[in-house]
Amino acid sequence: MLKKLSSAVLGLMAFLLLTQSVSAELMLFVGDGCSHCANVEKYMKDYDVALKMPIKIYEVWYNETNRALYTKKSEEIGYTGQSVPLLVNGMEYKVGDTPIISYFDDIITGKVKVAQGTDATD
Repeated sequence: MLKKLSSAVLGLMAFLLLTQSVSAELMLFVGDGCSHCANVEKYMKDYDVALKMPIKIYEVWYNETNRALYTKKSEEIGYTGQSVPLLVNGMEYKVGDTPIISYFDDIITGKVKVAQGTDATD
């Protein structure tokens, strides 16, 4: 009995380590009150984007912590603008509602993959 329980616990631990070790997350930077950001957020809601891909939204106009992350990520990916919406996927990025919505479509249809190892703490 103890051996079976140990095997089950080890299996569960291995599963948790494997599923959490590869963290992939799109980062969407928006501004509260930005009409282009609202277009992206409406598309995301209408097409259940958050259910189809890992994504985290960061409001940067009124949140200093998110603004600092925006600045850090912008430097890392070589983005020199200061516009929102900004979508970051690994070292790739898209700026503006139309390019971001098109990019979401490409991810949903499998033309583009979410970069592995990307998350807000990288």
